[in-house]
Amino acid sequence: MIFYHMSIYRKGQLFYIYCMKNLLIAIFCISISFSVYSQNCIEDYDSQINQVVKTSDGNFVYTSNNFTLTKVNSNFDTIWHNDNLEFTNMMLTRIFETNNGNFVGCGSYNAPYIFMLDPYGDTLWIKECSLLPSGPGGGFLNIRDIIQTADGGFALIGTFGMMNVFSLVAKTDQFGDTLWTNINLLYPNNSSMYTNEAKSIDEFSNGDIIVAGVAIESSISTTDKYSYNYRFSSLGDSIWAKKYPNYRFSKIMVDQNDEVVIASSYEDSVNVFSAAALKVNSFGDSIWINKFEGEHFNYVASLSNGSYLFGGSILNGSASNAYLVQTNYLGDSIWTREHMHDSLNKEVLFIAQKSAGYHVFGSTVSNFPFGPSSIDFRINLDTLGYCSTSNPLSYNSIEDLSFSVYPNPTTHIAEVLVGDYFDDFQIEVFSLAGHFLFNTLNSTVDISSYPNGFYYLKIRNGGKTKTCRLIKNM
Repeated sequence: MIFYHMSIYRKGQLFYIYCMKNLLIAIFCISISFSVYSQNCIEDYDSQINQVVKTSDGNFVYTSNNFTLTKVNSNFDTIWHNDNLEFTNMMLTRIFETNNGNFVGCGSYNAPYIFMLDPYGDTLWIKECSLLPSGPGGGFLNIRDIIQTADGGFALIGTFGMMNVFSLVAKTDQFGDTLWTNINLLYPNNSSMYTNEAKSIDEFSNGDIIVAGVAIESSISTTDKYSYNYRFSSLGDSIWAKKYPNYRFSKIMVDQNDEVVIASSYEDSVNVFSAAALKVNSFGDSIWINKFEGEHFNYVASLSNGSYLFGGSILNGSASNAYLVQTNYLGDSIWTREHMHDSLNKEVLFIAQKSAGYHVFGSTVSNFPFGPSSIDFRINLDTLGYCSTSNPLSYNSIEDLSFSVYPNPTTHIAEVLVGDYFDDFQIEVFSLAGHFLFNTLNSTVDISSYPNGFYYLKIRNGGKTKTCRLIKNM
């Protein structure tokens, strides 16, 4: 082992001489912990937006209070603006683009409603939902989210009760007429205090519906905090329900394999929160769970390469910043990014993939406990999660490098040369777009089976993580 260390050190000396003689060969190495933040990729909105929807034509629709809708193109220039809709004094909670280009919306005033809007935001029909339950806490229903199901109808979730302490799931046909309602979302028998907030809804490939929510059960001696997944058949029958103690689910997504990916947070025994990403199978059993440095995740998007992008917030000093993590299919981190904005608390609420990166929409966190989060800024990012004009790969590292890569460019094999070798040494190899390719525990990187081009090596050694660019050139 001593000989191995000395060999690596001497190779490092030879490589230093080689670089001095070949100044035209550029090796760009950066520290993962070093980020360049720039305001030129962040756009603040003057008026608060309730929701952003990416449409099938690649554009976006904004919703705001009093049923105001605005459609913008991919450059965020206004295409049309509609503030003359046929109903007032109602709250439009969510909208969803239907498979024929219309928009279905849900909301409420003194009763829950479903609204069908044409591609220009004009009203096609409005339907009051007969969802008000007669069980405990009936009344005061707020519809929280709505999706279109494979049969052309709609599925929705809502909370009800004087303080919105209970939740329900319902199914309608394509005209908004109620087919069934199920209010049996884990209603407890012995709790003195209980809250249950349905948070997210999606559909399996066979038409079954899954609902995720957050519940708190309190008795005289104990308080149980947990999240749940609840699966229903397309007819509204309960199939299974699973509880996940100490998690707070925000968003679920059923992927192409009928597995459920979850954006969440986790609260430990001393009430410290960490961002958590989970995947469960179609029976609700855990496939993997990973925790990250952030406070929580609000959103998860499935990317075209099979990986996932999670968005939420991370605490930095006294304020929270927008926080992103891209993982592979197994939930392992590919990269993490923190985007500093201002001194106010910020969090990510929605992510839209574009041809060469992402549009990330977020909110200034409200201190008012019952106030809904409103979108008030957008970040334009490249495929590696950086501001496209401030990618730190264009900058030198703040720290001196403790390793070198030789030769670079290479035809097939490169050696990572370190001065001090530690037991945690590992190299992960990524494509230029940030796609994970493979990892190795030794110092040799063999990319002979990959095409010519640029690659990134994430090198872990001695508790430090840095990234280098490697060039393959036959």
